[in-house]
Amino acid sequence: QLDAQLSTIEGQNKIVQIAKQVQEEQRQQGLGEFSGGDASDETLRKIPQNVGTTACVVLMTTTEIYCANTGDSRAILGRGLSAYDLSDDHKPENEDELIRIEAAGCDVTDGRVAGKLSLSRAIGDLAYKQNPRLAVEAQAITCVPDVTVRER
Repeated sequence: QLDAQLSTIEGQNKIVQIAKQVQEEQRQQGLGEFSGGDASDETLRKIPQNVGTTACVVLMTTTEIYCANTGDSRAILGRGLSAYDLSDDHKPENEDELIRIEAAGCDVTDGRVAGKLSLSRAIGDLAYKQNPRLAVEAQAITCVPDVTVRER
């Protein structure tokens, strides 16, 4: 959802408003400066279009293990002397990823989206998420994670 917000002026305005609100609340509580800097419109709109990151999050309940992965981060479960993959890397040459990338109008060259990016899912990398006719999950690079569930 953050990628979708950052890709439009309206969304950027909303993020600026939230950041300013958090900054003011922290000042009122005497907590010092907001860690996001000055949270000015100009600062927040300078988010580079070609910078991104990956994420892999694991949540364990008493009965299940959930893993949400976006990108080429990885989670592995060690149980006794065995190791189990909880996530798969999102690489452009993976069949499902390649289908989405090409449907979004990009190509994969030498294992890289548009010859540049070596993964197919990421938070950020907004330059690859500019097709206004496509939903977030259909963009060449999407931030939507794969979520797996395993018995604990």
